[in-house]
Amino acid sequence: MYHQLTESERYTLSVLHRDGQSLRAIARILERSPSTISREVRRNRCHRTDGAYRPSKAQERTNGRRRCKATP
Repeated sequence: MYHQLTESERYTLSVLHRDGQSLRAIARILERSPSTISREVRRNRCHRTDGAYRPSKAQERTNGRRRCKATP
């Protein structure tokens, strides 16, 4: 079963990714599947600017998607 990353996991992912850690290494550190980390970075990177992963934006987007799903 897929569980979304927590806000603190997103900040940890951001720091490790910025430091040049591979997605597989980050997955091991966070005890998550590499596909979960890859999906998170791909889905929530900032496409309009520099393509960087920003955890605050990722959290906003996640909350927005969650609200859309809850509304019938």
